[in-house]
Amino acid sequence: LLTDQHAEKSDEISERLGKLTVLGGVRDYPMRVKCATLAWHTMAAALKRSKNLVSTE
Repeated sequence: LLTDQHAEKSDEISERLGKLTVLGGVRDYPMRVKCATLAWHTMAAALKRSKNLVSTE
């Protein structure tokens, strides 16, 4: 969704993701993929109660 890797299945994926499809526009701006995914990495770290610094690097 964020990188056009699955473009051939975009309609199928859009149906399953619902509101998350708003992130689909990020693929037009590759430099913004890290910005768009940072919140997800942060949430995953919080749920795991990780003490490590969250990064997209």
